[in-house]
Amino acid sequence: SVTSIAIVGDTMYGIGISRGVWMQTLSTMTPDTEWTLVGKCCVTSFTIVGDTMYGIGTSGRVYSQTLSTMTPDTDWHLLTDKGAVTSIAVVGDTMYGVGISKRVFTQTLSTMTQDTEWTLLAGKGSVTSIAIVGDTMYGIGISRGVWMQTLSTMTPDTEWTLVGKCCVTSFTIVGDTMYGIGTSGRVYSQTLSTMTPDTDWHLLTDKGAVTSIAVVGDTMYGVGISKRVFTQTLSTMTQDTEWTLLAGKGSVTSIAI
Repeated sequence: SVTSIAIVGDTMYGIGISRGVWMQTLSTMTPDTEWTLVGKCCVTSFTIVGDTMYGIGTSGRVYSQTLSTMTPDTDWHLLTDKGAVTSIAVVGDTMYGVGISKRVFTQTLSTMTQDTEWTLLAGKGSVTSIAIVGDTMYGIGISRGVWMQTLSTMTPDTEWTLVGKCCVTSFTIVGDTMYGIGTSGRVYSQTLSTMTPDTDWHLLTDKGAVTSIAVVGDTMYGVGISKRVFTQTLSTMTQDTEWTLLAGKGSVTSIAI
């Protein structure tokens, strides 16, 4: 079983229910192929940048491992012991984290140690998760709308601007499209460049609920309520198309690119 996934090239990584890291080769995955353990416990979510996997531990501390040398025996390296986060994003030499307070904090990766403190970046307003596209940070607010700030001008005093209406619980951005998961687990989309607080979310499929999604090319991957991985072809996806089971052995709870 896995609880979240990320895709790098032809490899899908997943967080198992035991909080270890598992993998499968994407091009050969079938409902009968098994997950292989590649990283030890214990992380609850992760993001991959280049050859580094960053994981959030059960205490909210951030850890890392080198992806190319990670094995079930290699240890997670504690990056900082100061403060807990629930979500992270990495851009260049900067790590952004959503704190327990739902405020956004930063650290400089090249100078980050176990003793360095998180610096408050956005103190006004609350978000539960973030994504960064160019110079824009998007966040899901506690009201489940989409909010944004310009990254280069963000300070603890700048306000979030509402750019997308309720109700999505998580989202991923690919090109000019934002894909969101609604409160019912259905998948919706909007065109990012024309999205406003008044534009509606477009329902992509009304068949089956998912808890996490990822998009690679023309394929959408979704983690179902059963914690199995399913797929749909974006170019032929309608409100009536069914999810196809991709990985039936083992469970995951979320996926990411």
